[in-house]
Amino acid sequence: MEKFRQIVRSYTREIYEIPISKVLIKAGLTPNMITFIGLIITIFGSYFIYQGEFLIGGIIVAFGTILDSIDGAMARLTKNESVFGDLLDSVIDRYGEATIFVALACYYLFNSLDKTAVLLCIISMLCSQLISYVRAKSESLQIENKSGFFTRVERSVILIFFLIISQPLYALYILSIGTLASSIWRLIIGLKNAKN
Repeated sequence: MEKFRQIVRSYTREIYEIPISKVLIKAGLTPNMITFIGLIITIFGSYFIYQGEFLIGGIIVAFGTILDSIDGAMARLTKNESVFGDLLDSVIDRYGEATIFVALACYYLFNSLDKTAVLLCIISMLCSQLISYVRAKSESLQIENKSGFFTRVERSVILIFFLIISQPLYALYILSIGTLASSIWRLIIGLKNAKN
């Protein structure tokens, strides 16, 4: 699965990451600025999601997600990669993703009163964070662990797609099951690699 992701990433880098990065660099923006701008856009889009304006929210969140994928490319192009920027980007990514789930949970709690959907939001958010945490903890212990599926890119694509077609509940069913399975799978692989 990781090899497939790398192939897709090689295409996305050439199609939009590098061209947009060059424009933003010429405009005087830094990778860390783009990280925060991406978060602000995602929060703005999440407000529309909370209001039940899923199409508009999904489109805005898509722009925030695109910017989020560009900060790393900007850092590489400007040879400005740093531990500071890497940590900042990773943490901001978690905030951005959590904001979308919180917005959906608030919509279903206050506007639609769907207890099942709220539970699915909680499971999806928790397990999404666990997928990232297991990888980060594995790497801190020098254990190779990029296994599994439903990484942040896949989760973002699923969320954005179903938001744009105004069917976020389908995304929540897919993500709650998928992220739970993926977090367990990544833990199993990490524990297996820890023994080797």
